[in-house]
Amino acid sequence: MNKVFLILLMLLFQVYVFAQQKTDKSTVDIVSEYNPKLKGLNKINITASPAAPEGEKPKLQYNIPNQNLEFAYRPGLLRPLTLAIDEHQWSNSSYIKLGYGNLNTPFAQAGLSFGDGKTSGLNIYGKYTSSEGKRQYQDYRKFDAKAAGFYKTPVLEWSGSVEANNFKTKKYGFEPETLTIPLDSLHQEFQTFKIRTGIRNVSANALGIDYSPELKIDLFADNHKAIERSFAIGLPFSKKINDAFAAKLAFGYDYTVLKATNQNNSKTAVLYIQPVVQYKSPTFSVDAGIRPSWDNSRFVMLPAVKAQVGTADQRFTILGGFEGRVKKNTYQYFAETNPWLWSPDTLFNTTITELYGGVKGSLSNHFSYSAKIGVNNVKNQPLYLNDISPSGDGKSFQIVRERKMNIMTLGGEVGYNVAEQFSLLAGVTANTFSGLKDNAKAWGLSPMEIKGSVRYNAMKDLWIKADALGLGGAHFLSKTGQVLKMKDAFDISLGAEMKVYKGLGLWLQFNNIFNQQYQRWNQYPVYGFNFLGGVVYSFSQKK
Repeated sequence: MNKVFLILLMLLFQVYVFAQQKTDKSTVDIVSEYNPKLKGLNKINITASPAAPEGEKPKLQYNIPNQNLEFAYRPGLLRPLTLAIDEHQWSNSSYIKLGYGNLNTPFAQAGLSFGDGKTSGLNIYGKYTSSEGKRQYQDYRKFDAKAAGFYKTPVLEWSGSVEANNFKTKKYGFEPETLTIPLDSLHQEFQTFKIRTGIRNVSANALGIDYSPELKIDLFADNHKAIERSFAIGLPFSKKINDAFAAKLAFGYDYTVLKATNQNNSKTAVLYIQPVVQYKSPTFSVDAGIRPSWDNSRFVMLPAVKAQVGTADQRFTILGGFEGRVKKNTYQYFAETNPWLWSPDTLFNTTITELYGGVKGSLSNHFSYSAKIGVNNVKNQPLYLNDISPSGDGKSFQIVRERKMNIMTLGGEVGYNVAEQFSLLAGVTANTFSGLKDNAKAWGLSPMEIKGSVRYNAMKDLWIKADALGLGGAHFLSKTGQVLKMKDAFDISLGAEMKVYKGLGLWLQFNNIFNQQYQRWNQYPVYGFNFLGGVVYSFSQKK
């Protein structure tokens, strides 16, 4: 056993020696398992850098919004550029205005308002004035009264008005002035009574249709036993198809019957239907349609097309159109234009077709402009021809009909407005009459009209105003039958109003300050220089 143990020990020793002899070869010693590590980060240098020297002041950019709240005007074509105010929004302010003038001119005016102006409201207005000129029988008297109101629900709004007018004057335009004429043949008096009522939707309905029907009734009479009754109804509808397209449809019927001094009745009526398709975008809009119309029993197809294109902010817009309509003529309309006429025996309507173009826009937040040129084809135009017969003495006018004529119209308008401090409006319209078939000239129609107005808040409680009117002379017949033309006219008036204590103020008005003795109608000179003044008291009915 000892020998065996000794032999094994020697063999192990030899193996160990052999292993030690292999140390010259490469070996791998595993000390521990591999653990990956990230590279150490550099430390942030917290040493502050010195401030840069101030070489110049820094340039700071500021964006300050525009503080001017007077937005650019968006005027309609050839219309006054006044502030657009909702007719149903008022502050329940009322006033009484009294005065007297140098031409024996008493003046009284009053206005009252009731309601909250949102869901209901009522305005009552009245005015009376009269004057006596230096010429014999050159006097007039006028009285106006009107009540208008509305009532609004979440769905509908009802509105209506009642108006009464009385106007008296005399035919003082006879020549020579030494003639003795019975007073009853000179006296002219007109009475008018008007009723208006309508309804419109104020919120969208299930069908998405907007509507605003209106009914009008007029009663008119003179002191020569002529009585005229008029009835008119309008039914406009519109439906919005999408953001760009809309469809419109309008019906209208207007009927008048006149019982003249010869006991004969004259009737006239107008009926029309107008379907229109409208396209509207921020820079372009167009209304394209037709207007089939019936002038009594005569049918006429009229166009109804208008369009405009311009900038998105509407500072510049080009517009044009081709439109037509049948205008109903009434004794009431004739008398309001010329109160020294004979009562007409018959009534007729006027058909007008107009092709026009123009521009409108604004150059700044205060200045706006518009211009238009149009060519009108007119059928059955009423003219005012002075009566030169021996029994007429030139003091009366008769209505004559021109079957066909052309009128070229050129008009322009500019406006300048600075909040409630200053406003200026000036416009001119020039007409050229041609192609007459039945008359030598367009009797009584003025070839030019110039209008201007200025309002200025000179001080805290002082307002100054000025108005100007220019007229081109119209053609008329002389006593010998010659065609003559009246002189052009220009009239300027000035006025002022000053607040003296709370709601109490003083007012003063000067008319025809250059004392121009012009004539709008032949042999009827206007009043010369005249003035009137008085007091005005304004009060509020708010609790």
